Amino acid sequence: MSIPAHVRRHLEATGVLTPDGVSRRARLHPCRTCGRPIVSGLDANVCALTGHADPEPLTAAGEVAALLDGRATYELTDRVDRSELDARSAWDIRARPAGHSPPVLAGHRCGAPVPPDWRAPVPADPPTPQEVPF
Repeated sequence: MSIPAHVRRHLEATGVLTPDGVSRRARLHPCRTCGRPIVSGLDANVCALTGHADPEPLTAAGEVAALLDGRATYELTDRVDRSELDARSAWDIRARPAGHSPPVLAGHRCGAPVPPDWRAPVPADPPTPQEVPF
């Protein structure tokens, strides 16, 4: 379903939607250039930029490596009805180190996926309850 042109113009004028169709709601989709999966969304409620991030969560050391590599980092924050990308500042990095909740993602760069040593371990599925023998 496409958005009618007059509605799109209104949403862009009010800052709810960017010209490339990105809103505050983070969404997973293929990159238009390289085809790899990325998460995109506006990175703040006011004066936002469009953030594009690789979906692999980072460790604290991985976030440092991403920043040294010139990539922005984002928290993937769950809201009541959606997930949002929030740009991380020095204050955020210090208060909530990567590798915990919420997940921290590195800015996307075509042709340069997040190296495995930057990635946080994926949590294992919770064990299935077993019958108690007594």
